[in-house]
Amino acid sequence: MPILTHADYPAVRALLDVSYVASAWPSDAVIDLPPFAPAAERTLTTWAPEAVASSDPTTQAAVKEAAIYLTAANLVPAVPRLHSESEAGYQYTMEAVDADDRAAALYGQAASIMRPYVPLSSTGARQYTHFRLAPARARW
Repeated sequence: MPILTHADYPAVRALLDVSYVASAWPSDAVIDLPPFAPAAERTLTTWAPEAVASSDPTTQAAVKEAAIYLTAANLVPAVPRLHSESEAGYQYTMEAVDADDRAAALYGQAASIMRPYVPLSSTGARQYTHFRLAPARARW
């Protein structure tokens, strides 16, 4: 059973930009594409499979909230950004948003929501299986 339903998609859209008109937002069909909502659900299942399968209402709410943030993070780079528009005396300008920074912030929010549910590794540190630092190799 999917974590997110079509009823949750307005929250995803709101995280993208609340100033968009409805025609500029990604449709439900776009959000349902594999790189967006399904990818967020796969990430959550990798991070904390027990939390995703939990029947506890508090855990389910946290998983759903994290899925909303991850879906928005996946969508941010794909959403076109209008910076300036003018037509018949009307001019609209908005500040440019760095898609990578916005996606990283949304991803971090999802990670912080899921932190209590991510299992500890044998060293006592939380073991995320997604986005690890690469080992450094100095070649002077």
